[in-house]
Amino acid sequence: MTHFVQHVAMLTAATTTKAKPNYLPTLIMLALFGGVWYFFLRPRRQAMKKQMSEQKSYEVGDEVVTIGGLIGVVVDIETDRVTIRTGVSATSTEMVFLKQAIKSRAPQPVVAEPATESPEGDEKVDGAEGQ
Repeated sequence: MTHFVQHVAMLTAATTTKAKPNYLPTLIMLALFGGVWYFFLRPRRQAMKKQMSEQKSYEVGDEVVTIGGLIGVVVDIETDRVTIRTGVSATSTEMVFLKQAIKSRAPQPVVAEPATESPEGDEKVDGAEGQ
C-alpha cells in the first residue's frame, strides 16, 4: 500500500508543475473593449452632451428644426416643453413639442450676393468680344 501511495504522490508532483500565467488574451480583450468605447461610445456621449447643452440654450424667437424636419420659431419655453409657431402670420400654427424633439437651430438661409456689373457693361467676360 505504501508503494501505491508513493507512486500516486510521484505522479501528482509531476503533473502539478506551475506554469506561467498567460495574460495575452486578457490584454487583447481589454484593448478591444477600450477601442469600442473610444471609437463608438465616446463620440455618441459627446454628441448627446452637446445636444443637451443646446436644448438648454434655446430662447424665445429662435428658429429651430424638430426631429421630424418641421421648422418654426420658439414662442414659449416651459420646463420640458417648447411651443413653436410655424407658417406665415395669417395662417400660423402653434404646436407644443418636448424639448427632446428639437433637433437644432435652423440653418440660416444662404443669401446670394447681387451680381455686380463691370463699369464697361458691354464687354464680354469669356473673351468672345468683337466676333
